[in-house]
Amino acid sequence: MDTGYVLHAHSWIEANFYALELDKRYDNGNEIRDLIDDCKTLSRANRAINRSVKQVEDQTHTEVPLREIENSFLKAERLSDGEFLYLKTSYRACGFILTFLLKESRREILDDNRYNLSPFHDEGMRLWPGPKEYLKRPISLKLNIPRDGLRSLTELNSRYRLIRKIFLRSNINLKGQEYLFDLVTQLWDKCYSSSDHRKLVKWFDQKNPNQIESCIDYLSKNTRRFSLPWKPISENESYHALVAYFDYHLLMHPLETELTIKKMKASWNQKKFREKTKGKRPYSVSMTDRTKTRLTWLVEQDDSNISDVIKKLIDERYEKSR
Repeated sequence: MDTGYVLHAHSWIEANFYALELDKRYDNGNEIRDLIDDCKTLSRANRAINRSVKQVEDQTHTEVPLREIENSFLKAERLSDGEFLYLKTSYRACGFILTFLLKESRREILDDNRYNLSPFHDEGMRLWPGPKEYLKRPISLKLNIPRDGLRSLTELNSRYRLIRKIFLRSNINLKGQEYLFDLVTQLWDKCYSSSDHRKLVKWFDQKNPNQIESCIDYLSKNTRRFSLPWKPISENESYHALVAYFDYHLLMHPLETELTIKKMKASWNQKKFREKTKGKRPYSVSMTDRTKTRLTWLVEQDDSNISDVIKKLIDERYEKSR
C-alpha cells in the first residue's frame, strides 16, 4: 500500500465498487463484497476495505494500485470534470445550480438505503420528472452535502468545487447523476432565457453597493426565513448571492417572488427619493405664463431641472448683493 495512502469511500456505491474491484482483481470470489454487506456504517466499510487491501498485499507481496482503482470508479460511476466546465466561468450559472442543490436537497443519511442509487429518496419511482414536471411538483433530492464545503463559499471557485463534491460524494449511480445534471442545466436555461430574470438582473446595479445592501436589508426584515445561499464577505459577493437567491426563488416560487420584487423595488425607490429630497422643502410659487416659458427655456439650456435652476439664480443674485 502506498505510504499514508488509503481508499476512502464517500458513499456506499463507492465502497461496493472498491470491494468488487478488489475481489475481481485478486480472485477472492465475493469475499470483500460480503464483508461490506455486513458493515452497518460507511466508516466500518472503509476500515474493512483497507484491512483487505493490507491482507492482499501481504499475501501477494505487491502493492495494490489504489489510485488506479479510484480512477476506475470515477470513470465508471461519476460525471467527468468536462461536464461542469461552463460553471467555472459563469457566476450566475454556478450560483443558481449550487442554490438549487442546497435548497432542494434533504441530506441523505449515508448509512440508510445504501442500495438506493437514484437521485431521490423514493427509490421506487418509475419515472423521474423532467423540468416542467419538477417545477409543478418538486421532489426532495437525495444528496450528500459536504459540511466542510459550506464553510467557505465566498468565491466562484469555492462554489464550483462544492458542486463537484456534491456529485462526487453522493450515493447516486452514473445514470442518476446524468439525469440530475441535465435537470439542473435545463432549469438554469429557463432562468437565463427568462425575460423576468433578465429584467431583475439588469435592475440590480452591481456598481451600487448601497442598492444591493438596501435590498438585502429589506428582504431580511420583510421576508419570512430569508437567507442568502452563502454568506458574502464583500460587496461584489453580496451582488452575486442576491442574484442567485432570486434566480432560484423566481423560478421555483414565481408568484410570491414577483410580489416581493415589486415591494423591494418600491422600498428602494422611496429610499432614493428621501435621500434626494433630504434638506429640501416644497414651496408653491405663482408665476405668469411668460415667466414660466422663460424658466422652462433656462432649464433646457442648462439641461437641468426647475429646482436647480431657481436655486442657481437665487444663489447668484444673493452673492452679487453682498
